[in-house]
Amino acid sequence: MSDEPIIDLQSDHYFMGEALRQAAKASEAGEVPVGAVVVREGRVMARACNQVELLKEIGRASCRERV
Repeated sequence: MSDEPIIDLQSDHYFMGEALRQAAKASEAGEVPVGAVVVREGRVMARACNQVELLKEIGRASCRERV
């Protein structure tokens, strides 16, 4: 038997939903609707939404902010 983790599609659905909620938050703030969630071992380690317009800095995209 393999030691590979089994993908839990329900968890993936939840985490994608969280990224979409972050994107909606960005959209409501007048940003490009981009959200990001960093997950490790089934736990959300970080989440963010786009803040480029708010902070006037192109390097503040959601995925870069979290990494």
